[in-house]
Amino acid sequence: MALDHKVLWRDVENIAALAFEWRKFEGHYNSPSFDIVHFLECTLPNRIIGKAIEIIPTETIENDLPALVSFKRERKYGYQRAELLLKPWIVDEAKLYGEKARFIIAHEIGHLILHDCDSQPFSPGMDKKLRFLQNEESAEWQANQFADQFLVPRHIASSFTDPSELAQYCHVDLECAKRRIEEIRAIALKNKNYSGNSCAQCGDFRLKSFGSSHFCENCGSHCTYI
Repeated sequence: MALDHKVLWRDVENIAALAFEWRKFEGHYNSPSFDIVHFLECTLPNRIIGKAIEIIPTETIENDLPALVSFKRERKYGYQRAELLLKPWIVDEAKLYGEKARFIIAHEIGHLILHDCDSQPFSPGMDKKLRFLQNEESAEWQANQFADQFLVPRHIASSFTDPSELAQYCHVDLECAKRRIEEIRAIALKNKNYSGNSCAQCGDFRLKSFGSSHFCENCGSHCTYI
């Protein structure tokens, strides 16, 4: 894990909205997966405002990280410079829709979109300060949230009850798919109103929904209605 930074406060709703808008730029917001390497190399540099992105393939990255974003104070053509160091195997595997590589790239895209050179790094030995850092102020938390939302948007996640099927459909690992379905459950259960359908498992009408997903407050089952 990279050294964390304190950044501008963003909650998951803000990050989800940004991730969805950037997916739409690629023209694949309803597709289960897309060429994330093309997005990184072509779409993002041409669409992002105020930043000049340089992608640098290299085998040598500090702490043996697979990828690392750094922002430079000096400017290029009037724009803030942003360097992405990336091990070549990441790009090769992402082109083949490798789950780990796609998540790593999505995470770094999150840094490039959400952050800048004003981020405040935490140096080693500052554990006490990190304990009081809210998730919404953590650069790593934000980038992870962006990757989840970018790779598996809510409107797609809400159509699945089985994490393994969602993982296969969107080319993400099982843990990512589980997080996406759990978020849909949490959103649905916050709804004040019931959907009006009955539970297929217990027959109870206390179903709460988000998108196509319905969750029963009585037995806890999860089903979808299309």
